[in-house]
Amino acid sequence: MQFTESEARRSAIALSKKTGARYNAYRSAFARLHQQRAVIENELGFAPEWRELPDRKASRIVTQMSGDFRDESVAPTLVEWLASRADDFVRVFSKHL
Repeated sequence: MQFTESEARRSAIALSKKTGARYNAYRSAFARLHQQRAVIENELGFAPEWRELPDRKASRIVTQMSGDFRDESVAPTLVEWLASRADDFVRVFSKHL
């Protein structure tokens, strides 16, 4: 799981599988997860973005929220959102991986 901040000032959590020695295993894991998409989204309570990216090094399942951590008025909300979404990803995806 990755926590990222993009140039567009969005906070995101991504489940990402990259290429390497276990490339085919990662691709098949993403495919298995994608087959369970409706169940996973129901368990999460929200619909993340499913980015298969077959021509790239990684496939990702992403959720993101606009906001800038440098803005003190929204930073606490972003922290709470990131923690909550990370908990959701761990709770749900650990059952399906």
